[in-house]
Formats: sequence, structure tokens, C-alpha cells
Amino acid sequence: MVFVIIYNASNQPNEVLLFLSVVVLDLSVSALIIWPATTYASLLSRPEVRRLYWTLTHPIIKEIFLTLHALTPTMLLCLPISGSEEFIDNYTTASQLDLRWLAYLTCSLNISTPWWLRMIKILGSILAIFAFRTTTPSCQYQEDNLFIESFKNCYIRNTLEASQTYLFAEIFLFLFAMILITNNSELMTRLCFYVTREARIRTEEAESLQLEAQSLLYNIIPKYVFDYLISQGVKCLDPGSISYSISVHNVGVAFACISNFFAKYYREDYKGGEGALKLLNTIICNFDDLMLNPIFKDVEKIKTINDCYMVASGLNTLERENNDDEKAHLVALMEYCFMLQQALTEFNDNFIIGSDKFEIKIGYNFGPVTAGIIGTTKPMYDIWGDTVNVASRMYSTGGPGLIQVPFYVKQALYLNYEFIFRGLIFVKGKGDMETFICRQKSHHSLAAFDEEFG
Repeated sequence: MVFVIIYNASNQPNEVLLFLSVVVLDLSVSALIIWPATTYASLLSRPEVRRLYWTLTHPIIKEIFLTLHALTPTMLLCLPISGSEEFIDNYTTASQLDLRWLAYLTCSLNISTPWWLRMIKILGSILAIFAFRTTTPSCQYQEDNLFIESFKNCYIRNTLEASQTYLFAEIFLFLFAMILITNNSELMTRLCFYVTREARIRTEEAESLQLEAQSLLYNIIPKYVFDYLISQGVKCLDPGSISYSISVHNVGVAFACISNFFAKYYREDYKGGEGALKLLNTIICNFDDLMLNPIFKDVEKIKTINDCYMVASGLNTLERENNDDEKAHLVALMEYCFMLQQALTEFNDNFIIGSDKFEIKIGYNFGPVTAGIIGTTKPMYDIWGDTVNVASRMYSTGGPGLIQVPFYVKQALYLNYEFIFRGLIFVKGKGDMETFICRQKSHHSLAAFDEEFG
């Protein structure tokens, strides 16, 4: 109503523009308050929009915007307005009746702010309105006479002292009521904050536990296998609910055995072999950590049998499709075998005193395998096939510090490594087989492999 009076009666366009500027400012501030309150950061995909969200939700920025919004009616009351005497009287009546209580209320109902800060805003609005009333001659008694005329059955008519008494009593009662309201709203706000914070903490704990459970599950069943089971409608690992087996071609398989562990280090007569098994666990954990390197994304651990470490590559066919070279996963597995040798050498240098160092034998092969899950109680993901058997024979008939491979591995990887003919080796179930010792080329490095296949 005040805006309509100003727009129709004021003969100063600048005053109308100033009034409009305050209104537009309040609308903009309101939008910046409402938008972050109606969305979540997790729903914002663009980084710049997310940064804007965190900026607007900062307590200081939020408090500034709430203060500007709360003081908007007070600013409207204090705008300089010129015009005829009739226009000034109309504006004074409209503004005092429409905006004064609104100015007080908006300062008191920002429930996100402390009660004492809201009281400061209320007092600031009162002082600003009183200053406006006392510095504008035509406004000094207009409101008082209007209220006295409107409530003539309750108050003394045309008595300035009575109107002033009424005004101060009104302000006192209003402040008292606002103290009660703001204290109660602050109590509710603190309670809501506590409940929200506790809910957020419990949600984060639940998400953390869920991630840990998923990590443990993926250590038993690879993620790509579990995703396949979910796509087939398997939601849990109940007995009889899991049925997974698949034939995969061109899979790399390697066995790495610490050949002298049980012969020289394991002693059951000393604490039941606890110390030796702790030492073996440290070595196996070092082997596991090597797989964290992104260049070994196609390599995965299958199982550990005593002192034998079994790994494979190329079982995740979806991951293999992203490789530029169909032999990339085979090269990655061979690189991993060389890294196993290097890791064990470093372990010997750092922890083993004397000449009895740990020795490792590695057998490597590739070809078709069958992969699947066996059991529902302690389910195990494993691979089977002639390829696995030959890889096992390659390590068992190999020598310490050597990587032994059959002839067709040499044919597939001769461009990447050097192969030295070892001779005809009798392999159980296969007869005599030509085997070779794989070595890195003199100019070979892991960085070069990463550049070529990474």
C-alpha cells in the first residue's frame, strides 16, 4: 500500500527508484537465503555452484543476509519522501500502520540468530523509527492521533501525554513478548540443530561402516563379480542364492612361492611358529600393497596357499575392453611379477640379517580359465583350468629368483622381454615342455611400461 501511495503521489522519480531499489535488494537477499535452504550440496554437480552454496551457508554471510532482510521494513520507513502535505500525511499514516509492526516482527522472527541479536535489531528499528518520527514534523503526532481516534473507547482522546504513555507501554509489552518468543525459538533452534547434528553423525558412521563392509565383501568377491550378481537379481549371500561361473579366454596366471620359508624360517617349537607367520604376513601384505599402483588395475589377487601367492590378470572383461592393447594385462602381470622380486629383495635388505635371505620362485602362464564362486559359507572366488595347472608347474619346477614360462608365453611377449631357453622340463600331466626364463630388457623400466600401456 505504501508503494502504491508513493508511485501515484510522489513527484520525484529518484525517490521511487530508491524505494524500488530497496524492494529489489530485499527480494534478492530473500532468494539468496531461500535457495541454499531448499537444496543440498550433494545435488549440485558444478563446482562453482557448489562453492557458491558453501559461501551462502557460511554463518557470517547467512547472518548478514538475514539482518538485511529483517531491516527492510525499517529502511522503507526511513526513506526520504517529498511531496504535497496531503501526500506526506497519507504516506505517514500508511507507513506507520503497515510497516511499523512489520519492522518489529521481522527483526524478531529470524529463528537462526541468537535472541540477543534479534533484540538488538528490534531496538535498532525502534530507534530508527523514532528518529524518523522526530525529524519529520508532519509525522510527529499523526500516528498517535490516529491510534487514539481508532481506540477512543479505551484511551483518553486528544491527550498527548496519554498517547505517549500508551506508546511506551506498547513498546514495553512488545519487547517483553519478543524476549519470550525469541528465547523459545532459540531453544527450538538449538534442539533442532542438536537433532540434525546427531542424525548427520550417525549417518556418516553408517556410511563409513557400509564402506568397510563393502571393502570386506570385495576382498572375498571382486566388485565386478558382485555387480554381475546384482544385475542377475542376487541381493544377499544367502545359501543357494549364488551361482556364478564363467569361462574367460586369454587370462594371465602367476604363482609366486617363497621357496625357503618353511625350510629355514618356520619353527613350530618356538611359540608355535607365531613369529614366522607374522613375518610371512608382512611379506604378503607388501605384495598386496603393490596392487594399489594404477598400472596394475588388471591384476588381482586370487588366494594365498601357505607360502604361495596366486595372482591373475584379465578376469575383469569390462576393464580389459578399455585397454588399447589386448596383451596389456599380460604385460601388467609380468611387470607385477618383477615387482614381487624387487619387493622381496628390499624386504631382505631392510629386515633380514645374515646370508639366509628369502627366495622367491615364480611361474607364469596364460590361456583360458574358468572363474566362479564356491560355497555360501565363507564363499571363495577362484579360477580353474589347464592354464592354472601349468602356471603352478612352472613355479614348482623353477628356480629361486627366476620367472619360468612355457614356450607360447615367450611367443606372445618376446617384444617386451628377453627370454632365455632353459630346456625341456617334465611337467606332470603334460610331459616334457620347453620352458624359458623371462628377464627384463636392459633399457626396460616401469615408467616405460606405464607410458606404453597405461
